[in-house]
Amino acid sequence: ALETDAGARLDVLRNLLQDARIGKTLWEHADWLMQLRVESYSAASQKLKQRSTTKWIRQQVTKIHHQFVRACSKGNTAEAQHLARIRAKRLRYAVEEFVGLLPHAVVKWHSKATKAQTKFGRQRDIQTSARLAELHGAPNIADEIRSCVLN
Repeated sequence: ALETDAGARLDVLRNLLQDARIGKTLWEHADWLMQLRVESYSAASQKLKQRSTTKWIRQQVTKIHHQFVRACSKGNTAEAQHLARIRAKRLRYAVEEFVGLLPHAVVKWHSKATKAQTKFGRQRDIQTSARLAELHGAPNIADEIRSCVLN
């Protein structure tokens, strides 16, 4: 039974990876992580000689926080929420990685980012479920699913 479940999950994953949007999102995440590594080891290394590593990390996390705040203020469209969710994820990961080097106030950013990521993720799941219900000929179920967003 476990092998069947694993095979089914692998098939679902393969289907998901064929979606260009998912591929793009994965690429953006990988690119972002590589940028952090490249910045920290190349161009940023010159700046690090002039100022402390901690200060540089705080500036980078603050920059990510500002991106998150801007993304959250862009509205309630699916695209805006998706962008805000991505920015929340970046902020959450950055804070988790450098928590020992950041001021206590930044921990609140982590909490807000986690809550936003969860909220936007649930809303996106509901929207996707409704879209799938419509695609499979069940518009009444789609309407019922969408009503979950309001509750």
